[in-house]
Amino acid sequence: MLAEELQILLEAAAVGNRKAAKKFYDYLWTAEVCIPVKMTSKREHSPGDDFITVEHEGRRIIPIFSSEEALRQWDEGESCNFVKKEFKSFLWLIPKETWLHFDGGLEYGKEISPWELERLKDGGVSAFDDILDEVMGVDESQVTIYPLTEEYNQLKQELTYVLESYPAVKEASLIKIKLESPVGDAQWASRIENDNKNPQLVLGIKHDGLSEEKLQLLNEDIEQFSVSKFENKSALMLVQDLHLPNSLYRSWFADSVPFYIASL
Repeated sequence: MLAEELQILLEAAAVGNRKAAKKFYDYLWTAEVCIPVKMTSKREHSPGDDFITVEHEGRRIIPIFSSEEALRQWDEGESCNFVKKEFKSFLWLIPKETWLHFDGGLEYGKEISPWELERLKDGGVSAFDDILDEVMGVDESQVTIYPLTEEYNQLKQELTYVLESYPAVKEASLIKIKLESPVGDAQWASRIENDNKNPQLVLGIKHDGLSEEKLQLLNEDIEQFSVSKFENKSALMLVQDLHLPNSLYRSWFADSVPFYIASL
């Protein structure tokens, strides 16, 4: 893919074009990427390559690039060493809790979170739609929010016991939603009940610095809780980013009152 075409894709994805974002992942999966490495006396690099990392806002980031030209715009002529690897092979060499920044020196780049990387490891190309659902969300016009009755008070109390194990979780709210019609091939659409009698329960949290590892553990705890209560791990879904101003799901919880607020 030409650099110009790739930039057009990333620009479209940045403003919410799902098809462009999907096409980018399709490209990335088989692309050969350039990865800066530290100076070494070895002529060739082994699978244990010492990739250059950048620390930014508490994140450890490995910069990767679509071409040597893109890399040179980032390193501003420093001519740092680099290796080329197919992305789907490089994926397995990335340390845990590490982010990627794709084409960071160009006008449109792409951050790839540890969460996305783990999904890609687990599912390969089949994970693309799942990732896009989480990152881009679903069309709000297709979503109906249902009020919760007092019958859910006991469930909220039991969820409180789970959340108290995670001090970084500051608030939690519980809602019921229903997709009025399927949204493309979205995973959300396939998980949410279309029966009016059984709308989907969604747990939304605000947190203050939960690590990717802790978020994964919380996900697993909520899935186990869902199985124990409803015999279905997807009966209760977790939205983890309500603390972010640009969360795609904040509007879903706009009228809900938190059932859990961490004590100071």
